[in-house]
Amino acid sequence: MTTVTTFYGASTRISARLTLKRLRKAEAEAEESTTAKPPEQDDKRQSAKKRKQRADENEAGGEPTVKQEKEESYRSVIQKNIAEKMAFLESLGVDELKVSLVPPPVHTPAKPPRPPKKPKQEVEHVGARKSLRLQNKPAVSENLGSFYQEPVKERIKPGPLAFKEVAGSGIDEGGRSCLCEDIVKEELSQVALEPLSREAEGFLDRMMDVNVDDVVVQKVVAARITAMAVHPSLTATLVFAGDKLGNFGFLKVGTGENVVETYTPHDAGLMCLRIRPEEPQKIYSASYDDTLRCADIERGIFDELYRTDRDVGVMYIDWLLNNTMIAAHGNGQVSFLDPRSQEKKAGMYQLHSRKVRTINAHPTNSWWFLTGSTDAMVKLWDSRMMSKRSPVPLGTLTHNRSCSAAFLSPVEGNKVLSTSFDDTLRICNINQATGEMKQQITLKHNNMTGRWLTPFRAVWVPGCDELFLVGSMEYPRRIEVYSSSGSLLYKFTGEGLASVCSIVEVHPERLVIAGGNSSGKLHVLIEP
Repeated sequence: MTTVTTFYGASTRISARLTLKRLRKAEAEAEESTTAKPPEQDDKRQSAKKRKQRADENEAGGEPTVKQEKEESYRSVIQKNIAEKMAFLESLGVDELKVSLVPPPVHTPAKPPRPPKKPKQEVEHVGARKSLRLQNKPAVSENLGSFYQEPVKERIKPGPLAFKEVAGSGIDEGGRSCLCEDIVKEELSQVALEPLSREAEGFLDRMMDVNVDDVVVQKVVAARITAMAVHPSLTATLVFAGDKLGNFGFLKVGTGENVVETYTPHDAGLMCLRIRPEEPQKIYSASYDDTLRCADIERGIFDELYRTDRDVGVMYIDWLLNNTMIAAHGNGQVSFLDPRSQEKKAGMYQLHSRKVRTINAHPTNSWWFLTGSTDAMVKLWDSRMMSKRSPVPLGTLTHNRSCSAAFLSPVEGNKVLSTSFDDTLRICNINQATGEMKQQITLKHNNMTGRWLTPFRAVWVPGCDELFLVGSMEYPRRIEVYSSSGSLLYKFTGEGLASVCSIVEVHPERLVIAGGNSSGKLHVLIEP
């Protein structure tokens, strides 16, 4: 027998025995509870076993259960409802409506086959572009062009021109001018050879009697009027005008219908028109196209009297008492011409540094003449003292800006009337012995006509040293009458004068005053 030695104490052994007893007691109670079950639990177990047996029998082919019967009846009801609803929908024709609402299928055409790709062209490699400026090279003049090129106007052929060759508007089908009619020639020949001396007060009273509302307004030339002349006829009222395009026209005022005719004897601005009482059948015209022409009514031609070098131009003309013609040019020169000789040209002298706008012969001294230039100088000259190198004037008058016109008083020639862009009209006295000029009066007058109007030209009343006329920029539009002492005596104003008359001319014998504007219209005031 083997002896087991333990290391537990007495108390420990007692508690272990007690625990063992309790466990054995619990096991015995559990066995008793299982063996002695109540009858109710046995009945429940028996009924459950029976139900299970019946279910197994049904699955094996026995009679259906109540649950299965209920499921089958419920399914049959659903199927019946579905069949009824489908029959109702078929009676409504819903399927046909659905087909009609659906749009027919669109048959898209088959896409055409793609063309074969073009073979890529080899691009030539070009270096970066550089301007001539970046290359420090000058510009090539051949590559420089303008966006607008003015049409080149054909120059009029040199030599005489028949009226019908250069006829414009107002000429009859046969090309015959009304100036060539015998009746008109007779009227034009009736002129006063001796200049009329007018008394200032009497002429002023007559001017005041003129009704401006009866003014004759007529368009004569196409463009801005740059020159005018009133024919000295005692019976016919005839006013000639020239414009900046070289057109030459006239207005014959009659008791019935007025007559207007236009010609184009020049291809540049017509700057001066002059008529001598000794030659009433001739109208002289000077132009920027370097020619001096004479409209000969007897012969029916525009005769060419003189042609300068190119781009010199003829600005103004007059006659000395010895019948020598003097002409002013655009380069500051003055020519002495003899129309009776074949060469015509007698001499040319440089009298100004810039354009000579006007030239005027002295009325009593056969050798003196006056020039007004855009170099702001007015000079009095003696034709006997001309020098090719440095001609010396007898007297000078200086403006602050360009001088547009300068004229000697028509009777004695002892006064000078000048118009300038410095907004002044100046009157100076002349020493008749030495020709020295001394300024007497300066009038403030707005002469800033701008580029669209012809510059003003203050002119003496023919036969009177006391009155002069000039256009005005003031409103209402007017033609002003001044005294030689600088007083404003009268203004022609009215509805008929609706524009600026830059140029004013007066009939040498009758009270006929004509004004020209920038649209080619003439305004003619006639004594009733």
